[in-house]
Amino acid sequence: MFKLDLPLDSIKQKYTDDNSKFVTIDKMNVHYKEEGEGEPLVLLHDAGLSLQIWNNLMPFLTKHYRVIRFDLPGFGLTAASKRFDYSMDKYIYFVKKMTAAVGLSLGKFSILGAGFGGHIAWQYTLLHQHRIEKLILINAQGYASKNSLSLFQFDKKNGLSKGLMRWRGNTWMVNKLLRKQVGNESIINDQLIREIQDILLCKGNRKSLIRLSKAALKDRKHRMPEIKTSTLVIWGSKVEKVNFEKDLPNVEFKKYEGIGLLPMIENAKQTAEDIIQFLS
Repeated sequence: MFKLDLPLDSIKQKYTDDNSKFVTIDKMNVHYKEEGEGEPLVLLHDAGLSLQIWNNLMPFLTKHYRVIRFDLPGFGLTAASKRFDYSMDKYIYFVKKMTAAVGLSLGKFSILGAGFGGHIAWQYTLLHQHRIEKLILINAQGYASKNSLSLFQFDKKNGLSKGLMRWRGNTWMVNKLLRKQVGNESIINDQLIREIQDILLCKGNRKSLIRLSKAALKDRKHRMPEIKTSTLVIWGSKVEKVNFEKDLPNVEFKKYEGIGLLPMIENAKQTAEDIIQFLS
């Protein structure tokens, strides 16, 4: 069944809380949360998702770090401006301006990205190594032939998955995508399905996925060996593997058996412990 967009205001009411803040970046009203105290850690979510995807890690990470997470342009509660072209360089520039807006224009911070957010994270690190303390990648994208590493699969040749184009946010489709992409199916419940569906159906977000699938993501993988920053790569065994550790000279690799695209939900405690150990 075709699903209509849901108004942004109604989704805001549902998915904001006392920690939610908004800041204007390049005419975009950016939703973000800043929690905890300590060294700064920036979290970047995957395409089609939102900062909600990190919720299960927060009780662990905020005991040790000042955690800043935000909805990337075109996703979550951050509607992209008409001038935002979804290119990789636009996202990198956005991260630069957003981190400055929350007081990270001086000094270093660590950055963690999952899926497409991981792609942004390592490219940002490549271009701003003087700013990054440590880099963490969770099932990250970044190789031209592996851009299907996302809940909502897309690549240059095939665009979005046929299921997304046909069902447009149908509950059955979201459930099917989750069961296909995660290893620990016990996490799949009505609440998770509803959260992902609501964010997907939020006005403009499905169009953003389509525009992202056609955007210039800037292939810099040949420059990956230039990243000297200490890096942790986390990979779920149920996910088609990309050998980041072969190209990153200063890397630690963690493979999670039986886990898929969402280790931050499928195995939040282990994920948080490995992140904290690596950062400390």
